[in-house]
Formats: sequence, structure tokens, C-alpha cells
Amino acid sequence: MVERRIPKKSTVQSGDVVTSRSNYIILIAITIIGFAILWSLYYAAFLGYILQWILAIFSLVIIGIIIKRIGHFKGMSGSYGIGFIYIIGTKRGINFIDKLSKICGKFWEELPMWGLVLGFGLLSYPLLKGRINKKTYLFGIISIILITEFVLPYLAVAIQFIQLPQIQSALSNSASAPAQYGINYSLILLLVISIVTGFSGYLFFGLIYNAGVVVNGIFLFLTSAAAGSPQTSYVTNNVPGVAPIIPGIDLPLAAGIISLAIILIVHEFSHGVLARRAKVKLKSVGIVLLGIIPIGGFAEPNDKEVKRLDPIKQTKIFAAGISSNFVLMIIFFALLFVTFNYGLPSIMVNNGIFISSVSQNYPAYGILKPGMHILKWNSYPINNISSIENASAMDTPGAIVNVTTNNGSYLIKAIAVNGTKRGLIGVNLYQDTAIASGIYPSILYFLYTLFAISFMLNFLVAVINLLPLPLFDGMWIYNTNIKDKRIVKILLYVALVTILISASQWLFYI
Repeated sequence: MVERRIPKKSTVQSGDVVTSRSNYIILIAITIIGFAILWSLYYAAFLGYILQWILAIFSLVIIGIIIKRIGHFKGMSGSYGIGFIYIIGTKRGINFIDKLSKICGKFWEELPMWGLVLGFGLLSYPLLKGRINKKTYLFGIISIILITEFVLPYLAVAIQFIQLPQIQSALSNSASAPAQYGINYSLILLLVISIVTGFSGYLFFGLIYNAGVVVNGIFLFLTSAAAGSPQTSYVTNNVPGVAPIIPGIDLPLAAGIISLAIILIVHEFSHGVLARRAKVKLKSVGIVLLGIIPIGGFAEPNDKEVKRLDPIKQTKIFAAGISSNFVLMIIFFALLFVTFNYGLPSIMVNNGIFISSVSQNYPAYGILKPGMHILKWNSYPINNISSIENASAMDTPGAIVNVTTNNGSYLIKAIAVNGTKRGLIGVNLYQDTAIASGIYPSILYFLYTLFAISFMLNFLVAVINLLPLPLFDGMWIYNTNIKDKRIVKILLYVALVTILISASQWLFYI
């Protein structure tokens, strides 16, 4: 970074940049204004999604230009002139990375190998040509099973914080769908894919599936249009498989920025630690910002020294960031689990159980209406989800269910679905809750938000970095370990095409 020569009595040092006290105050003021603008836009849903995005990005660009010029920060190209993306780098973090690399050496050596097993599943063994500790390999496979079965289901808790209408609509529909009984073959298939190909395969198959859904929707729309009755629902009811996630736009601002900062710093520092363990020099470490939003980080090693390392040491350096994100994901999952199950109930005010929707072709359709407040179910008082589950568990096919709502009582005959022994009437319910007022509930709910977002983003950053795309860790891993570059190119094209097709879904919402 650049150092400005000014009198000592009017200087404030931050990182490797020295700037005047007045400029320092201006930078703080601009940052606060930036937070205020993004915070207000996050809650300005009345503007419409597209306008929210345009205003937010425009604000970030202007703020980035001002901060870069006043703070004399370097841009991505190294220039100090006009530009809105800038980097805050320092050499001081290198000393910390050096010290960290000398602590728990066995952990740092095995961490990237464990992360590679999570990334590539059973295929990680041939990918690394057997150069992996068998205990680490087995532990990684077991970790995939446990994460897929017990951790990933909690992503639904975190996704609720993404304020994109299409995603919220999909969550609402899935939450209100009638319960499915019996074997869930899709979950079994997902588990098998994860074990065999790791979470990179999990992501690849997800992208391919979503691209297929988008293409099928477009085909059905064009077919209906050719028949003279275009059905836009074919292309508007699908959820895009690729969505932008930026704090202050579609994520809570403060929790989102803190989460991104933690993710990027730990990710890049982990690259640096493994580089130093391989005796590779680091030039600098830092973070990349767009306005006030962290969008990347870097731990810049000496490229020539890295290329002289053997493939397994290179792979460890490239996989270190991904592996650290998997570790953070597990840590934040544990914090989310405790907060969600034990802290959150203590600050929630329960307003009762309400009907969100009534499924067609079920007995309650046309009788019960969305918005009705359920008071009793077969004379059992209903206060929460547990009480409604316990009361309805005794319903059998053919039984008459007595549902008491704020609009009156209704007698409805239950039916069996798919041969189940449980009687259903087709109402989809939700528990209406609110956060209690006060400092403690506010702090606890913020922590819950932070843990949920950090859990989700760490998983997303880890798996997305496994893709063989330029500037992604996955590209370095593939190129280092796969001799036949045609395979790498095929995977690259599959990733690019499926991402573009999935992203094209957003065109139908403009």
C-alpha cells in the first residue's frame, strides 16, 4: 500500500496505509452512510427486486470510488485512480500466518486432505493417486455421510434469510406441502452421489438437474405458445439454481458482512498457512471490497516457488481454503443447532397455528381457508406445532376430524394417501411467531442470524470453490492432479453451460 508523507501529529495508521486524521474521519462517515443506504434498500421491497439491485449496486460503485480515492487504496490492477473495487492489503498478517503454521502441524497437514475427501468423495483416492492417509480417507467418507444426513437439512433454516421472492416462495411451498411417507429415494440418491463424488459431485448434479428443469420449462412454454395458449407459469414457477447473495441487498447487512469477512479471512489465511509450511514465501495478505462489501481475499504466495513443489504439496495449498470453510461450516452449524433448538424458543412469542394453504383434491379443500386460526383439533387445544402434530397423529382414514377455527367449527372426513394408515384432510399449517422485545432477545436473534448465514455461506463458498473455473481453487486442484486436460475442459464447459442456463431463469422475472 502507499504511504503519504504528512506531519506525525495528524496521522492515523490503519494496516499498511497512513492517512490524515480528517480523511480517516471522512472514510468512517462514508462507511456509515453506505451501511445506512444498503440497510434501507434491504427493507425497500416496495421498489421491486430489480430496482433494489440497481440502486444498491450503483451505491456500492459510488461509495467504492470515493473510499478508494480518499483512502489511497490500490485497485485490482494495482492503480490508485478511478475504480470502485479496491484492496486492503498488509504484510503484517504474514507474521501471524508464520506463527500459526508452526502450531498443530499434524492438523494442518491432514486438514486439506480431509477437505479433498469431502470435495471428491470416494473419487478422491484415485484423484490423489493413493497419496492420502487411510484414516483421513475413512474419516472423510464418514464425515460426508454425517454432514449429508444431519447437517445439510439445516440449510433450510439459513436459506430463509435470503430475501429473494422466488426462493421465499419455494420455501413457503415446500413448507406447506403435505407430508410424504415412506422411502424418500431422492434423498438416498443424493447421499450416494455425495459419498461417491463428494460435494463437488453434489454441486455438479445439482447444476445439471436445475439446468434441465429450466430447459424443460422453456420447451413447455414454447410448445404452449405455439399452440396459441402460452403458459408463462412454465418458466416463472422454477427457482433459479444460481442467485446473487450480497449483504444489504438480499441478506441482512451486518450479519452478512461479518460472515463474509470471517469466511474470506479464514479461507485465505489457510492458504497462507499451508504455503508457509511448504516453505513458500508470502508477498502480502488482504481483502478485496466492492464499496463496503467484502467480495474476496488473498494470501499472495510466490508463484514460482509454488510451481516447484511436488503435486501433493501444491494440492494441499489449493485445498486449504476449501477445507477451512468446511470446518467453519461445522462450527457454525453447532452454534446454530444450539441457538435454534435451545435459545430461540426462549425469545419467541407464539401467536398460534394458522392455515397457510389447503391442498386441492383433499377433503378440506373449499371448506377451510388460508389465514384461519386453528383453535382446537378434535377438542384438543392447539397452541403450537407439537400440539397439532400430537392431535392429528390419532386421525385415521375415514375418521371425522373436528377442526375449530376463529371462524367456527368444521367436520371433515379424513382420507388415506398412498396407502398410509394416517388420515389426512389436506391443510398446510404454520406457527405464527414473533421476536420478543428487549436487548437480550435482539442480541440472541442477531447471533442466530449470524450463525445461520455463516453456516450456509461457508458451505456454499467451499463447494463453489470446488468447481473447475478460472480463479477458483478447484481449477488448480484439477489441473495439478489430472494429466488429461480434456477431462478438465469437459468439466469446465459443463459447469459454465449449466451455470449460464440456470442463471438465465432470472430473465423471466424482469
